[in-house]
Amino acid sequence: MKRMSETNGERDRPLMQARKATQGIAWLTVGVMVLAVCGCSLLIDPVDVDYGSEVGDVAYDFQVRSVDGNEVVLSHLRGQVVLIEFWASWCGPCRTSMPHISNLLEAFHEDGLTVIAVSADSTQQAAEQYLHSNGYDGFVSIWEPRDKETRIIRTYEIDWIPRSVVVDKQGVVRYNGHAMDLKADFIANLLAE
Repeated sequence: MKRMSETNGERDRPLMQARKATQGIAWLTVGVMVLAVCGCSLLIDPVDVDYGSEVGDVAYDFQVRSVDGNEVVLSHLRGQVVLIEFWASWCGPCRTSMPHISNLLEAFHEDGLTVIAVSADSTQQAAEQYLHSNGYDGFVSIWEPRDKETRIIRTYEIDWIPRSVVVDKQGVVRYNGHAMDLKADFIANLLAE
């Protein structure tokens, strides 16, 4: 009997080797699949994102101080819709559009709209005085005069004012144009997303 079992063992050896080889191939396949899934995410270059100020771009981030001394970081406002309004108190069309921007803020502030008003006035006092005397106290006010290198105005390539740039909750630019062309239902739809 002993001899017969040895014979059966010898006969089963190729079958066992084939099973081990099949298991090895299965584990190798699983490993390759895991590497492919994980490796794909490792190969995606986060620097390859399109940053900019055009519609569809991820908005350029910035970190500045508001006129009241608070730090403002655009990326910290993710989850809100942010309207960046470029303006100046000496600009007639800006003075015409500011009530419209103020009405949008009043209508949608509770729903998550933030307005960052970036002034190109030559003095901070001129910008602050205009905003306060007209009751535009709900804006996050930033002063960046045109005659100096500025972070936001230059980065966003603002060459005319008034100019509105709307950034959605994910940080993507969804509007870049004249303030008066910005509609309430557009803001409402972004807030609902």
